[in-house]
Amino acid sequence: MKLWLLKRPEGASPLYDTNWGFVIRAKSEKAAREMASEIPGDENRYSWEGNRRIIADSPWLHSEQTTCVPLAARGETEIVLQDFKAG
Repeated sequence: MKLWLLKRPEGASPLYDTNWGFVIRAKSEKAAREMASEIPGDENRYSWEGNRRIIADSPWLHSEQTTCVPLAARGETEIVLQDFKAG
C-alpha cells in the first residue's frame, strides 16, 4: 500500500463546493483516483438514470486535470485526508 496525494490546480473550476485535495492509501494511482472520484463535490459531471444521479466524469480520474503523487506509508486502504472548500 502507498499513500497518494491528489490535488486540483489552483483556480480550477468550479471554485467552491469542491474537493481540492486528498491523501488516500491505496495499492495504485488508479485505485486512489477512483476512490477520490467516488466522494466528490461539484467538480464532477453527472448524468441521470431515472431518479438516480450517475457520475459521468471526474477530474480525479485524469492526470491532465489533477496531480497524484505517492507518499510513503503502510496501512489499510482508506481516505486519510479530504480537503473541501464550501462556498
